Amino acid sequence: MIIQNFQQLRFIDLEGLRIDEHQLSTLPLPPPLLHLRVIAFTYWNAVKALDPWLLTCPNLMGLRFRRVFLKHEMSTLKVFSEGRITHLAFSSCLYWQITLPGWFTTAFANLRELECSTAIFASAWAYLPLTFDQLTLEVSSKHLGGVMEAITSYLAVATVKSLVLIVEKRNPWFQKNQYKLLQLCKVKSVIFEVDYLPYQYQSPLQHSLRNSWRKVANKVKELANEEASEVVRWESSPTAFDILMC
Repeated sequence: MIIQNFQQLRFIDLEGLRIDEHQLSTLPLPPPLLHLRVIAFTYWNAVKALDPWLLTCPNLMGLRFRRVFLKHEMSTLKVFSEGRITHLAFSSCLYWQITLPGWFTTAFANLRELECSTAIFASAWAYLPLTFDQLTLEVSSKHLGGVMEAITSYLAVATVKSLVLIVEKRNPWFQKNQYKLLQLCKVKSVIFEVDYLPYQYQSPLQHSLRNSWRKVANKVKELANEEASEVVRWESSPTAFDILMC
């Protein structure tokens, strides 16, 4: 099987595969990737069908979703209920208002790092776990009403070691609230970091497309405590699905 040639993989990005979820669920499971730490789904519509395979990957600890329809039934994924997922990221996902509250309240007792948009955070902060090693917020250029209030309310009750903002330096909301955030984090003993977007404005999603996978690869390398991590990105192609299932 082709997948056996990739046993050292620690990170995979499944991008742009539009397949029949029922058909996928009827196929034999591919062999597990024993070293896989993080898997990303971008424009992917069949996450639930891969749930049984994700359970076979013993070191899986991180999931990233980008432009994914977060259907309600995804909240029943067994890979979440096992408590192995400690790193989670969402970017420009749809229907998160329905799915995320159920996930956060039932499946993420062991979650240690979360990355999401300020819009998601402002609406779902009350459902989040109360302990994070790192909370990363992608600051958009709009829909920022209530974000500062949400951050203040959350840090009042939660224990967060590090708060990271991904933001364009000239973002008006950031310019207005930068000092408040710095003082708030100082009072709460939270490390405050800012990851600035390039000078020419890019959305958090565009910035993430360029930089997040490099950061994930470095994080996997650190967690694995090894000298190198192999990173592969499976682009949408007629053979990508065949490679996965062979």
